Amino acid sequence: MKLELDSRLESNRRKKVKSAGFPYIKTIDELDCGRFEHMQEAFIHELAACDFVAKRQNIVMIGNPGTGKTHLSIALGIRACMQGMNVKFCTAANLANELIEAQDNHRLIRLEKQISKVDLLIIDELSYLKYNRHQSELLFKVVADRAERKSVIVSTNLRFSEWCEC
Repeated sequence: MKLELDSRLESNRRKKVKSAGFPYIKTIDELDCGRFEHMQEAFIHELAACDFVAKRQNIVMIGNPGTGKTHLSIALGIRACMQGMNVKFCTAANLANELIEAQDNHRLIRLEKQISKVDLLIIDELSYLKYNRHQSELLFKVVADRAERKSVIVSTNLRFSEWCEC
């Protein structure tokens, strides 16, 4: 029975990783912690425990391209999947387009409900493209609806003060 239980747990974990939509698999063990200027390795391992998800806290990663933000986001998402959590990974551009398309096809509410059910939403590359006002409003609504209910990880290369320029 133990073997069957272990097999089912592993199968469930694989399904969660696959349904999360990660572009590739990256782990905490593969992460070069020296790339992060303002984070100690111990803090990264603390984040890897995924307690921030249970506490409904959010993470915003700000840094230049190539600094490991996406790697860390994916690694944290995979850790959450391994702990049985539901995760959705998407780039901001893809999410904005998906929201617009859902609205055009009269299924925006359904998509928003699907997104609201995931324990951890990872929005990558928030500031790489410019968004029109409508796209920005839809992205904001998704993030605002999750406030204090579910966790979000956002990665960007812009400081908060520059976000209004997106």
